[in-house]
Amino acid sequence: MKQLLIRIAYIVAGVCLCITIHAQEQEKHEISVYTAYGLSALRYDLNNGVRDHRMGGGLGLSYGFFFNDNWGVTAGGELSFYYAKARMQPFSGGDYVQSANFTYNYDVINYHENHELIVISIPVMLQYQAPLLLKEHDCYAAIGAKIGFPQRFRYETSGATYTTTGINHNDNSIIDSPESDGFGTFSEKRNESGIDYKTSYMLSAELGMKWALSRFFFLYTGVYCDYGLNDIVKGDTGKSFVFYNQRTSSGISHHSILESSYGQLGERVSFTDKVTPIALGLKIRFTFMPPGKCY
Repeated sequence: MKQLLIRIAYIVAGVCLCITIHAQEQEKHEISVYTAYGLSALRYDLNNGVRDHRMGGGLGLSYGFFFNDNWGVTAGGELSFYYAKARMQPFSGGDYVQSANFTYNYDVINYHENHELIVISIPVMLQYQAPLLLKEHDCYAAIGAKIGFPQRFRYETSGATYTTTGINHNDNSIIDSPESDGFGTFSEKRNESGIDYKTSYMLSAELGMKWALSRFFFLYTGVYCDYGLNDIVKGDTGKSFVFYNQRTSSGISHHSILESSYGQLGERVSFTDKVTPIALGLKIRFTFMPPGKCY
């Protein structure tokens, strides 16, 4: 009987040791999937108009390595969606057509432009966590950076009215027809096109709670903020908003307001300054802690 109790004690001690080793290894590694939702927009100062922020979000996958019970680092990949809308006051301008020696003038009213940006990012975050309320639940804070690679950057417009005329510099005559040559009044039904983009760099922060669902599963709930540092629009914004294109079926060709300017040549004003992604919202992260090996 005594020998049996000793053997049972050895078995219990071995199991306890195994569990202890297991727990220590679990604290070092985390694999997470997460989703985020909230304000997810493009930030820019707009001349002669109003910018509306829009809701968006994203989803991602990350791996975390913890140096101890409090400090760790996470890295992964995420897909994020950003939206914005610009509503312009009436504006006008002109584009000089050198090949024909005339200026193509335009007046625009009721112009709205919707923007959509889809980015694949690589976030790297430093995380601190400490027990709160009960020992198994932690409060956490994380700070870091993201490098983003835009996959889609587009604008869409509809409903604007354009009135165009020309000034022939050979004899200073006014050209106001025909419509087939791009002169007259046109209503834009719908126009969608791409915007040239650059890699984005962002600062990122999170704050929230880490809830223990079991020994291996945790739920993060918190708020997050991403702040873009650089202009993501590529190219020169000094080009004319409307440009002459006789072959277009609608009679009008134009650029996005994010990459062009209005006014006459030599007096043009950019519609916007630099364009940066920005996000503020809620994040839910489901975490699995891979079990360690028991030796």
